[in-house]
Amino acid sequence: MRKIISYSFIMLGIITLTFTACKKDKALTDDITDTAAVDENAQADETFSDVFTSISNFSAESDASFTTNEPKTQLLDLKTLAIASNPTITVLPKGITWPKTVTFDFGTGTTKNDITRKGKIIAVYSKKFKETGAVITITFDNYYVNDTQIEGNKTITNNGKNTAGNYTFSIAVAKSKINDKRGTFTYEATRTLEWTKGENTATIVDDEYAITGTSIGVNSKGISFTTNITSPLIKKIGWPFLVAGIIEIKPSNKTLRVLNYGNGELDAKATLTIGGVSKEIFLRK
Repeated sequence: MRKIISYSFIMLGIITLTFTACKKDKALTDDITDTAAVDENAQADETFSDVFTSISNFSAESDASFTTNEPKTQLLDLKTLAIASNPTITVLPKGITWPKTVTFDFGTGTTKNDITRKGKIIAVYSKKFKETGAVITITFDNYYVNDTQIEGNKTITNNGKNTAGNYTFSIAVAKSKINDKRGTFTYEATRTLEWTKGENTATIVDDEYAITGTSIGVNSKGISFTTNITSPLIKKIGWPFLVAGIIEIKPSNKTLRVLNYGNGELDAKATLTIGGVSKEIFLRK
């Protein structure tokens, strides 16, 4: 009888250990395969970088548009490069009165480089983009990138030039919501952006920015996350995606994720590493 009881306890212990191990394995698998926070934060980073691109391109290359008596501007290099889907751009009030409200109107939809934008980006400038202390406050009016709706606000503050002679900007994204077929996720960011290349040239083709900072959010599954840029993210104006840099994403109660955008290659790829396991992912707007 004692042998039978002992054997039963041993078998129960083995079953319990096996069940526990299976649960741990499944939890680890779920952790590694759940990339919602990474995918959605990357999408938000790309989207709000794209907004800055539209604002900075127009502002820096169309300086005279802010004091002309005509309410509408020409798109100059912005239209040639087709970076921002050829919006109609309106600057009001006319003349030398400040602040200025600049409306980027994409109408019911304009498509460039397989990216369709519709609705409006509205930017209020306290002064010209390149003037130290200038503040640009950005909001959205029924604005979509492809099938994704963007809500919230973004503030850009010109900090002047740093010791390297480059303009730097403080970026704050607040109360943003991004809605697509996966659901809704929230995103807020505090970033510093340095204009590292192209500021002194007559075209925007060679403009390049380095981005540092942090962000927080709640993904479409309801899981909160934080991020930290450990190597500056590089944005080339002539390319729709980030091309270099490393960002760490930490979802609540999950393993740290590390997203590496590469070393400057013009593609739509990045390498995601979770728990020592790496895989290639594709970026999206």
